[in-house]
Order: sequence, then structure tokens, then C-alpha cells
Amino acid sequence: MIECAVRIGAANWKAWLRHVADTRALRALEVSAELLEAEYPVIHDLLEKLGLSVLHVPDVVPPNVGRFFAESPFPDFPGALQSLRRGMSRHWRCEARVVSIDLALDRMELSGVEEGLRRRVALLRSLLTDMEDLGVAPGLRVRLPRPFPGSHAWEWAGNILHELGSERCSLVLDMVLGDVEADFDPNEAIRSCASHLSLVRFFYRPNKEDRPTDAMHAAWAEALRSYSTASAVVFYPAPCRREQLAAAVRDMERWREIYGG
Repeated sequence: MIECAVRIGAANWKAWLRHVADTRALRALEVSAELLEAEYPVIHDLLEKLGLSVLHVPDVVPPNVGRFFAESPFPDFPGALQSLRRGMSRHWRCEARVVSIDLALDRMELSGVEEGLRRRVALLRSLLTDMEDLGVAPGLRVRLPRPFPGSHAWEWAGNILHELGSERCSLVLDMVLGDVEADFDPNEAIRSCASHLSLVRFFYRPNKEDRPTDAMHAAWAEALRSYSTASAVVFYPAPCRREQLAAAVRDMERWREIYGG
């Protein structure tokens, strides 16, 4: 079964929650750590009242903070991440199951790859124990299509996961549909990372030409069932007006039936 979650952004987040709660089957969400923190305790109480759960929290370590720790010497010292851990632990009131981190892999210079990877491995290894105690699994985010020619983020993410050697640390695939070529093959994409993949996030514009079709989701569902142990996808629409939310959620409810979860 492939679970389907809905991205809840900061804009109109209460309206989004109520539209999702009105569906028959959509119950899982992606909510940013920033929104969970900014709207505590209101958002947590509303999630409970509406019977909704948080599947994924992206950027549990804020991108600028993650870059700082990954590129500084501090992860080499046991006490350096204590304040970061304390802040991170506040997000588990919502009982999220997966969190992800952007370690800015494309910021690494080729001449400093070995040191850059070592620091990022040190950061993740330091956080793994804390995340286990909190009952969540960390994911390392990568993007398709690659953000620019010559990007090595995929390869470096694979190196990090191999070095960590932990089944609890996975890949989270950010699929930017507006940048995808017409002949893109999801089977090829999934095969390249199937053993590590935990979650696929579909970024799209609901009222534009890159809006996902049912056929596209059917192809992805087949690829995920065939090659991967990934158990969830996230529908991540670009911000839209309040009057467009109902139509956007109807699309997601229909796509959920395609994934069968």
C-alpha cells in the first residue's frame, strides 16, 4: 500500500486542513517544521480534532542551520549540537513518522568533497540517536531533475547513506514536475535509488500545464510497486487561492485511488 499525503503550506493552512478533513480518505499530511512551531499549539489541537496525522516534516533542521553545521567543525564535538537537538525535539508533539533534511550537497566544491561528506555524515550520525528516541526516521533530500548540469547531489547522497550504514536513514525524492522532460521514465528514476527511497514528493502547479495527469500517477504507482520499498508519496501543489483549494483536493483524492493507499 502506498500512502498519500497532502502538503499543508503556511498560506491558508486552516482552510487546507478542513478541505482535506472533508474527504473520505485523505488523512496524512506534510507540514513544515516552521509552521508546526509558529502555530503551536493551535495546529496540533486542530489536527487532533479533525482526525489528521502528520506523515512528513521537511526541513526539521532549517536549511541555513543545516548548512552551517554541515560546513563547520562543530559536528566533530559531542556538545555542539545540543541546542539544535532541543529545538528539533519540539516538533514531535505531532508524532510525525518521517522527517527530512536538506544538507546543501550541491554547495560542496569538488576539491573539498571528502571533507564536506565527512562533516555531513558526522551531523547525521549525531542526530540519528536523537531521532530514534523520538520515534522518527530521517531522510536525506535529493531533487529530480537535477538542479543544474553537473550536479553530483545524487552520488554524494548515496555516499553518505553508504557511510552511515543505517537502514533508518533514507532518501526523500523531490520530483519537480515543471522541469521534467516529456520522455521522463519513472522506472529509471526509481531503479537508481530503490533500496534507499522512503518518500516521493510531487511538486506542481495546480492550474498550469505541469499539473499531474492520472496517467502520470499511474506510471509512478506502477514503478514504485515494482522497484521500491517506498511507502508514501506527497502531493505538493504551489500556493493557490482559497477558492481553488476544493478542486486541488479533489485531484488529490482521485490520485490517492490510483496509488491504492
